[in-house]
Amino acid sequence: MTKNSSTSLLSRAKALVADLGWCDAFIYVLDTLLYRLTKRQCVWKYYLFAQPVPASTLLPPARGRSIEIISIPPGDPVITEVNRPKQVIDERYRQGAICLGAFKANRLIGFLWFVIGPYIEDEVRCRFLPQPEGQAAWDFDVYLDPINRTGFAFGRLWDEANTYLRQRGVIWTMSRISAFNLTSIRSHQKLGAAKIGSALYLRAGEYQLMFATLAPYVHLSTKAETIPTIHLPAPARCNQSSRPR
Repeated sequence: MTKNSSTSLLSRAKALVADLGWCDAFIYVLDTLLYRLTKRQCVWKYYLFAQPVPASTLLPPARGRSIEIISIPPGDPVITEVNRPKQVIDERYRQGAICLGAFKANRLIGFLWFVIGPYIEDEVRCRFLPQPEGQAAWDFDVYLDPINRTGFAFGRLWDEANTYLRQRGVIWTMSRISAFNLTSIRSHQKLGAAKIGSALYLRAGEYQLMFATLAPYVHLSTKAETIPTIHLPAPARCNQSSRPR
C-alpha cells in the first residue's frame, strides 16, 4: 500500500466516524466486509423513530398543486413502477398497507407506504407494533426520484398521508431508518421525528440474532416463523399540540 493510498484510506475512515460515530462506523465496515465475503447482506442497524402527525399541512395551499397524490390499489399496473419485488409488494398489501404515489405529468415520481397497526418487516425478521394501538401508524419505504427531491413532492406526499391519518385519529407515525442513511434520518428529524430506540440484526444462514434497546431486547430466530415483536411506545412529549383539531 502506498503512502497516498494509506492517507486516502485514513481520510475516509475519519469521515465515516465523523458522520456515523465510532459504533455505527464499525458496524458499517463489518457489514461491508461480510457482504464482500458472502455476497449477501448479513448486518442491519436501524434507528426507530416516532413522528407526530401535525394538525396542519407542511405546504401552503398553493404549493405543489402540479403534483397529484393517488392511493395505488393492489393490482393497479402502475405498482410495477414502484420497482420492488412482487412478493414484497403483495405481502405489504396483505398486511393492509397503503401506497401513496406522487405523480407529475402522469408519471410516477415517488411513493410512500404506511399501515395503521403492526407491520412485519421485509428486510429482517421482525414485527413492529406502534403504540398506542389505533392511534399510531407505521410508515416505510419513502422514495422520490433524484430530480424531484428538491421540489414539493416530499411535502405533498406527507401532507396527504397526514390527512389520511388525522381523519382516522392517528397522532403518531413510526418508522425504522438505516443507521447509515443520514439523509433520511435528517429529513425525518426536520418533520419532528424523535428517536425512540435502535435495533441491530445479524444474519447467518437461517439464523438471525437481534439486539434492541426496546423489549424483547435480545432474540434468536432459527427459522422464518420465529420472529420478535418490538413494541414502539410514543414519546412522553405527546401532547395536545400534536393531536388533530
